[in-house]
Amino acid sequence: MTRDELSPEWREKYEALVDEWMAELNAIPEPERKGLFFFMDEMEHDKPRRELEKKYFPKMDALFAEAEKAMKASSEEEK
Repeated sequence: MTRDELSPEWREKYEALVDEWMAELNAIPEPERKGLFFFMDEMEHDKPRRELEKKYFPKMDALFAEAEKAMKASSEEEK
């Protein structure tokens, strides 16, 4: 399931979760470049972003699973 397949109600919940995630992501300061070893520095500075992924990917998965279940139940009720 993708964002575009969500009903308007679930798309609104999805957008709220993405906004929350982006607010936390934007609060992380940009890494400072330190010469030629930027790649190694970037790996260390990328750690907070990876931690946010660990936090929000399960929330996204749960939202899509719940939305799919609710949307299937809703479509079966209409039959």
